[in-house]
Amino acid sequence: MSNPDTRNPDTRNLDTHKKLTQAFRARDWAAAALPFSPDVVFVDHPRGEVIKGVEGVVEHSRRAAVAFSDVHVEEERFYDAGDHTIAVFEGRGVNDGELIPGVPPTHRPMRMTICEILHYDADGRVVGGEYFYDALSQLAQLGLIEPPTAP
Repeated sequence: MSNPDTRNPDTRNLDTHKKLTQAFRARDWAAAALPFSPDVVFVDHPRGEVIKGVEGVVEHSRRAAVAFSDVHVEEERFYDAGDHTIAVFEGRGVNDGELIPGVPPTHRPMRMTICEILHYDADGRVVGGEYFYDALSQLAQLGLIEPPTAP
């Protein structure tokens, strides 16, 4: 099935990535699900988590919004790499919901730089993605671990 979108595919992919960020901001999970291929696979590298399927990927984003109900995205930079796009942004919020099962919210602020890479098929659907961020810094900011010290 071909995509009726006749724009430059690179521009289309970059636009899709930006729209996904807007959907996250708006907590519009239906809109967030639209560009994904049914068999999409994401990897959350710091957690070692493989997320499969549209519902799984959307739920992963929704969980972040539950753990940090005021989470917002700032200082976004988007990069086009053909069948991949890259977003680098800063996420900020206060931990007022469950982040780790069984661990109560810390009610502490957190900010971290996140790199998100999306992979697209020829029709512009997202078929894969990867998240990179500093989980150690995140846990230290939330008071869940002692910050590392220099040797």
